[in-house]
Amino acid sequence: MGAIRVSLRCMRCRYELLGQPVEGRCPECGIPVASSLALRMDHLQHDEAQLRRPGLVAAAVVTAAVNILLCTALQLGAPLLAAIDSLRGQVSLLQGQMRLWGWMASLASVLVSGFLLWIATRGAEAALRSEWGRWRGWMLIGHAAWAGALAVAAGMEWFDYAFSDPIRNSIPWAGIAIQLPGVTCALSAFHALLAIVGRRSQALREARAARQSVSLMNTNAVLVVVFAIATPLLHRLEMDWASTGAMVGAMAMSLLLVFGAAYLVANAWWVAHALLLPKPKIEELVDPN
Repeated sequence: MGAIRVSLRCMRCRYELLGQPVEGRCPECGIPVASSLALRMDHLQHDEAQLRRPGLVAAAVVTAAVNILLCTALQLGAPLLAAIDSLRGQVSLLQGQMRLWGWMASLASVLVSGFLLWIATRGAEAALRSEWGRWRGWMLIGHAAWAGALAVAAGMEWFDYAFSDPIRNSIPWAGIAIQLPGVTCALSAFHALLAIVGRRSQALREARAARQSVSLMNTNAVLVVVFAIATPLLHRLEMDWASTGAMVGAMAMSLLLVFGAAYLVANAWWVAHALLLPKPKIEELVDPN
């Protein structure tokens, strides 16, 4: 059947298959080369409307994923530091500043992400907007609710930082908790968008992995809040062993959130990169000789 004549990544391990025979197998993982070729050509089996501005859509997808990573890392930094200080019996003066700037930077990131997603799917992208359907509305609502919750958390933190109000210790996890409705809406809409751009970009494997990461992050976020709320309650009930266990659980779920967000960014990058590639023809991919 010939050999692969262009850059083609293995669908399983991302090994470069340039020059490999079509009837052969990936030297790295053993999956048939034809399977990866079929995945690359999958768009020929779907009558997908062409994106009018693939570069803008790709930038919006990557920005949305980076926004999730930034918000996760920025907002969990102070609570994680507080948990570590609690285990060590110390108090860090950086906690207040980390929380305040974390809320403000997260708010800016969410606004940029929501605006870019709105711009990328309006006007000329009628086909993409129609296919995304009601999820586009959920995306706008989710980002608005998310930004509103962050604005409230930032305002509370600023008031606490400026006037040393006793509310200080309850803000970090409370601020994360009030974001959950908006975050859930925004992530669910992004989950649907990944399926659409995954089909168009032929990065189906990465799109599926990214969608799985989004689903797990929703669950992890809820568990973080549950463990965080349980920690002080158990401490007041003088169940110190259970309180410590809940604190460690919150820290573990927080680290998993950061890891999941980084994994989401990596997969969104591959999807966006593939989105910019021209649609190939079979004769352009395979050398018949």
